[in-house]
Amino acid sequence: MRTAVFVGLLAVLVGCLGAKGYDVKGLEQVAATEAVLEISQAAGLALVDIYVATKSPSELADLASSTRPGISYAARMALRALDDPMGPLLLCDPAELRSRAHDAATAEERLDAARTYFLATRASTTIDLLEADAADDESLEWALGAGEMLGGHYATYGVLDIDKLLDLVSGSPHAGIRRAASVALTALWAAGGLPLTDGEIEVKLVELTQWQPDLAAAYAGVLASRFLAGLESS
Repeated sequence: MRTAVFVGLLAVLVGCLGAKGYDVKGLEQVAATEAVLEISQAAGLALVDIYVATKSPSELADLASSTRPGISYAARMALRALDDPMGPLLLCDPAELRSRAHDAATAEERLDAARTYFLATRASTTIDLLEADAADDESLEWALGAGEMLGGHYATYGVLDIDKLLDLVSGSPHAGIRRAASVALTALWAAGGLPLTDGEIEVKLVELTQWQPDLAAAYAGVLASRFLAGLESS
């Protein structure tokens, strides 16, 4: 039923974006569409660098409070890019980062610290260690930070094939492992391993967004990469 409701909308989105490239106005139209969150956010992600380059912090702050989810997402990501919250954290030692990743007051602060920790220690980590951290259910943000780094390793080193990644993204009981599989699928599919059109990906998002959010995020990542590539070539 939900799929049937949005089929017409998705056809309009594909038509307004065109086959070869996406302009800023077209992406902003998609980002302003609230019907399918992942599609509007994918368009918003492609707008981040443009917003950083063309809008003032006050303009971004106004857009960040928009009720249009993709526009709000683009503005919030642009503000974070300008603020660079992870920059100062790179001056912390790993032990302090680990402590912040578990004990900071907000989920955003904990995730920033976790991401910075795994970035700072990437040269000495292993896939086994990352898998253990991604399966740590005591701290969601710690597990997600590990999962993001682990997903990059999965994609780079070809540790798991697509079928295994699909099993993990849909069936792992650990949020960090699901995030790792999602990140790896996005990277592999964006590199040319997904024989679906943009419209077919959008239909997948409609079908999956409420039932398998991690798999939907993988498809959304591919769509964002295509939006960005089309924008850069237009």
